[in-house]
Amino acid sequence: MNSEPIRKQFSLLLQSLASNAGAQVFHCSAGKDRTGWAAAVLLLVLGVPESVVIQDYALSNTYLQASMEKQHAALVKLYGQKLADALVPTLGVSPVFMEAGLQAMKAKYGDVNGYVTQGLALSPADVQALKGRLLRT
Repeated sequence: MNSEPIRKQFSLLLQSLASNAGAQVFHCSAGKDRTGWAAAVLLLVLGVPESVVIQDYALSNTYLQASMEKQHAALVKLYGQKLADALVPTLGVSPVFMEAGLQAMKAKYGDVNGYVTQGLALSPADVQALKGRLLRT
């Protein structure tokens, strides 16, 4: 799979967060996968410990519980109980998912700085602008 177009989109997101004034919102269709990765990378760039990032990601299950229940009920109606139950893991998140993504990032880029500068092609100025907009010093 060619992940370059995906990295390009994450790069554009972080550049937008760094350069645009005012409040901004980022999201995806389920609000947990692409959004979760973007939030994780952003938090790591800002210096949040990895363990806290993973805990934050896992909170998606708490905040998406009602949505997950509605989706499961809809899947039962469409496909029956057995298949709907088999799809339950795709409705929520697991810390294992985030841990795997972080391990893959480190294996290829060394750390989050390598990922954002090499993988996402952000300049050091972009990273500093992002930190400047989002951190109180």
